Amino acid sequence: MQLKTKDIKGYREQQLANQNGICPLCLVKIEHDKSHLDHDHSTGHIRQVLCNKCNLLEGMMLYRYRRSGVSLDYKLWLGQLLNYLDQDYSQNPLHPTHKSVEEKQFKSLSKAEQESKLRALGIEPTGTKANLVKLYRNR
Repeated sequence: MQLKTKDIKGYREQQLANQNGICPLCLVKIEHDKSHLDHDHSTGHIRQVLCNKCNLLEGMMLYRYRRSGVSLDYKLWLGQLLNYLDQDYSQNPLHPTHKSVEEKQFKSLSKAEQESKLRALGIEPTGTKANLVKLYRNR
């Protein structure tokens, strides 16, 4: 059975009620005017109602995946991605460009605030703001 365009609104509202108004991906209550009737672009079958952000992200991911040239089945690749992200990498070194939350916060301070914070840590601040950030990073 193929849904008629005029029936989309009613079907979406019915599905949203069946989902208790919750997006199945982000688990957040969907604002009524920000709901999307999601469907599989390969088969055409309607899946569920997603919030606008998850609908956009799901579509972007599939689009990027298809353009990437990866030959593995998309769903299998997503499973592999979840397994990959679930591993404990805490024993590996930090990437050279990584900035901790604390360092990012320190960097956003004024120079006077940075100097004060460094003094409180027992470090004599000298030089430019960039140098102060380096001193903070290497403490």
